[in-house]
Amino acid sequence: MRGTPTESFWLDLPEPERRLTVAQVSDRLRTLPPPGRVRLLPEASEPRLGAILVPLVEVEGEAALVVTKRAADMQHNSGDWVFPGGRFDPGADPDTAATALREASEELGFSPDRLNLAGRLSTYGPIHSGYLLDVYVGVAHVGDISADPREVADVAILPISRLTAKANYRETREMPVVNSGPRAAGALRWERDRDQIYRLFTIREGEILWGLQGLILHEFLSGVFQ
Repeated sequence: MRGTPTESFWLDLPEPERRLTVAQVSDRLRTLPPPGRVRLLPEASEPRLGAILVPLVEVEGEAALVVTKRAADMQHNSGDWVFPGGRFDPGADPDTAATALREASEELGFSPDRLNLAGRLSTYGPIHSGYLLDVYVGVAHVGDISADPREVADVAILPISRLTAKANYRETREMPVVNSGPRAAGALRWERDRDQIYRLFTIREGEILWGLQGLILHEFLSGVFQ
């Protein structure tokens, strides 16, 4: 399945080959096969729909990704590094692509007329909160970033060449010890899969992006460097 590759082959590429422009990344995303589905838990009878956007920006001629640190008082994933996203609103969104663009604009201040879809990744879920999440990649302008402090405690802009460096990635079957806030009422029961591989990306010293977000980032990088 596209969303769960077993090889992190991009780790062995020399640094110059890992430095790409936004145009190069966009071209590579257009050649990807149709997105798949990554089932993380048993099917929910009535899954809630949502969407995530992987924001792609150019910094000094190199493609970079934007990730946000969730505010400490958020109910879910508080203090975690994540990509912007949220629930599908049938009254405002014609589809989940619109959800992803809207949430990124609300959380990071991107101008809607300067934020464009560049590709689609897999659908993930259901996750423990019951959501089924469509994932998209969008090209934005780094100068537009103005984070909403109600949801975003911090922002990191990470060049792809840095994210793909061996020093900033590791795989483990041990769940990291984190406190990401309470689960939603009525959340699906979650049991740890002992064979699950957690994909951890270093954002800053002592701070990681992992879990669902790590799976998404790993899929993105594997597609770009396939």
